[in-house]
Amino acid sequence: MVIYPIEISLTPSSGTISTNTLKLESRVIKQIIIEAATSTTTFKFDIKDEKGLTVFNTETAATGKLLEEVDIPAVGIYTLRIYESSSDELFTGRVMVQEC
Repeated sequence: MVIYPIEISLTPSSGTISTNTLKLESRVIKQIIIEAATSTTTFKFDIKDEKGLTVFNTETAATGKLLEEVDIPAVGIYTLRIYESSSDELFTGRVMVQEC
């Protein structure tokens, strides 16, 4: 099975920004890594499917970095969103996706 990254490089405006993935077919989201430019920046992150249903979200705000091991089946286009950021700065990272 092949694992590949969906790269993230986003700068929020008013604490929020989102981006869409390409259409995923028979995939599983395995890992989420999001890092703020500053280690003290707090933020939340979620993933919604093309119907607007939340398939992943942080219950509490992350500080500086979010690292989650997950096992989320993924088919279709997904929206990756950083929100409630305490600073409008660059966020980088990746969502690791495995082919089925």
